[in-house]
Amino acid sequence: MKIDAGKLDRVLEILAATETKDEMKQRVTTFTSLATIWGQRLEMRTQDSARAGGRETFAVARYLIRYRANLTTAMRVRIEGILYDILSIEQPDRRATLILTLEEVTAA
Repeated sequence: MKIDAGKLDRVLEILAATETKDEMKQRVTTFTSLATIWGQRLEMRTQDSARAGGRETFAVARYLIRYRANLTTAMRVRIEGILYDILSIEQPDRRATLILTLEEVTAA
């Protein structure tokens, strides 16, 4: 998949997880900014999932970005103030592009 640089119109902030322990010796996960990159939104859809006996809707998005060797599904992405978990990372072209499938993080 070839990247058209003019279509990279979204700013994605890559956030890496860091585990520390608080004063009670409990693990605390915080996310710190690793990089800011440009991406192209490929599609945005809403899916329904049966959770806890009810129906809940959550957003799923896919973004095309330039290849980065250091991305993992343990990271998060912030786009326009919305926080997403990385569900999957596809590599359609060897070391050229990546497609990130993201799910919006909901408040617990």
